[in-house]
Amino acid sequence: MKYAKAKKLAKTGQYHFTFDTLWKKLPKELIEKSTAKNLAIIIDLMYEQKEYGHTEAWRELAS
Repeated sequence: MKYAKAKKLAKTGQYHFTFDTLWKKLPKELIEKSTAKNLAIIIDLMYEQKEYGHTEAWRELAS
């Protein structure tokens, strides 16, 4: 139930594979203790961090 609610709230929820992959990385204790809204925020932040790291790595290679 939290999964479906968090997926609906997250910006990345529209990307099914991406959301599911990030969800599976969350510790079970975190899922149990957090609200769906907080989980959606965490997943979106995880995605943004991945994108930032990817972009910075390419910038470093181009330098």
